[in-house]
Amino acid sequence: MTNTNLRLKGGIPELCREDLREPGAEEFILKVLRLPLSPKGEYPADTAVTPGGACIGQVVALGVRSDEIYEIGVGDTVYLENNLICGKCKYCVTGHYSACETALHYGAGSISGTAADYVLALKGSRVHKLPEPADLDVFSLMSAAELAVSALLTKGSCLLGDSLLIVGFDLFGFAAALLARQNGLTPVIAVDPAINGEKRRLAELAGIALYPDMGSFGGQRFTMVLDSLSDSGLFSGALDSILPLGRYVIVGKNGAVSLPVDKLAAKEVALTGIHAAAWGARKAALFLSKNSALLSSAVTFAHFSLTDLPKALAFAKDNLWSKQVILCPND
Repeated sequence: MTNTNLRLKGGIPELCREDLREPGAEEFILKVLRLPLSPKGEYPADTAVTPGGACIGQVVALGVRSDEIYEIGVGDTVYLENNLICGKCKYCVTGHYSACETALHYGAGSISGTAADYVLALKGSRVHKLPEPADLDVFSLMSAAELAVSALLTKGSCLLGDSLLIVGFDLFGFAAALLARQNGLTPVIAVDPAINGEKRRLAELAGIALYPDMGSFGGQRFTMVLDSLSDSGLFSGALDSILPLGRYVIVGKNGAVSLPVDKLAAKEVALTGIHAAAWGARKAALFLSKNSALLSSAVTFAHFSLTDLPKALAFAKDNLWSKQVILCPND
């Protein structure tokens, strides 16, 4: 099979044609349908291999054991995670796949990525069959949905009757707000110093209040905080607003804060973090399927071809708050 894939030289995209070998016993080939860009829109200027991580694709060829191992068949639409795992270390056996001791990643090192017409999915891939019919654009939100599921349900251990403060209202915050409301958390409030009309619209659709700073909502206190900004000023205010024995979840690696150990200890706050969730895909897929109609109308999906990658990256950097930017190799 001849494959067209993307390479970057000095930041300029080039399409290359290469032969794609037949899949091995525990491998399979996907026709790439949707390749969501990284939330930060970061790609190296020069790539030794094809870039690109998690993607949505259609299975077109299977190795002799792949249908049994991955529970997929030719013609299935699937979500391929970025991680290649060992499946044997203490993190893999407990379901924390993103922390695998020997993890490799598509588009990194010597592993060819998914910015191509087709990708050879290697042994150790994490793949999930999507429900049919699947709105491919909606399921391109898997990363945000998986983070929301893992931050709120796994790390945050949310309970019916919990109250939630979301610090930073982007697509992750929107997904977290929807998920929180559907799990009975109340009230749910978001704070974001960069409020604009689009964020206000998303907050209204999620059924939550959105404020520009911590002083705007009258001393409300919360049992849980999800913080994707890690802004030092907002961190201090959010920590003041958390109730004793509350949970504070830092999401991603944005910003830097100094930890007020005395305040954390005095309130007995459970502080944890999450960066690359890779254990909530099934629940995330259910969440996206349940909310497909709402998400399809609420979120703007911007499509770009492989050769339009520089335009897509520039667009992503200016529209992180409400738009999902997608490369569509086969459109």
